[in-house]
Amino acid sequence: MTKRLYFFILVAMLFFSGCVWYIPTNVDSYERYRVILLVEPDDAEVLLDGRQVGLAYEFSTRPSALRLSSLEHELVVKKRGYDEESVNLRQFNSSKITIRLVLKRKDTRYTTGEGMEKVPQPELKEPKPGYMPRPEAKEPPVKAPEPEMPPETEVAEPEEEGLKVEPVQVNLTIEPAEASIYLDGKFWGISPAEGKIDMWLKPGKYTLEVIKPGFQPYRKDLDLKIGKNVQLIIKLQK
Repeated sequence: MTKRLYFFILVAMLFFSGCVWYIPTNVDSYERYRVILLVEPDDAEVLLDGRQVGLAYEFSTRPSALRLSSLEHELVVKKRGYDEESVNLRQFNSSKITIRLVLKRKDTRYTTGEGMEKVPQPELKEPKPGYMPRPEAKEPPVKAPEPEMPPETEVAEPEEEGLKVEPVQVNLTIEPAEASIYLDGKFWGISPAEGKIDMWLKPGKYTLEVIKPGFQPYRKDLDLKIGKNVQLIIKLQK
């Protein structure tokens, strides 16, 4: 009896040692990394992989932080009249990143280009001794006419607000992941790892763009109407 027990225990150990246990994790890859930008001046442009995604103040708080599913990106912050700053996100290990930047003003006293010298300033000539400039004759100020009072008009009462319009659901399936989504030229977000994303938009006409470095950009004009949901499957081509 004891030998049989030992035999079954040995068989069980050999069986379970060859099994691979998978424990699922409930992690939203679309919101895995959040990047907060504290930039001076705060109206500097923010570029993600060479494409503008907004202004710095739009990503300055935790709720409005730039959300990414990976750190395989490069950020560039720039503004006219300042030196641009480049940030490689691969150097960070945390999922919550705060980047503080103070852009430096360009020295406008010097011309651009290598080997260029300082721009010469015009010399100011000193007046001859004993010379006094003749004062210019000043004309008496012209009195502006008093403005006429406009006739009394009745103030129109504000019209009642219209009924709220229900948004239209747009279902997108995008391959590959980590693609940038733009609506009418403005950055909307990054496609998640699973490739599926839902957008709720007001009825009307939009221009949808999906861009990822190394792939051909996708562009489509949308005409959203009430009660008609839209489903698009987008596969970017190299």
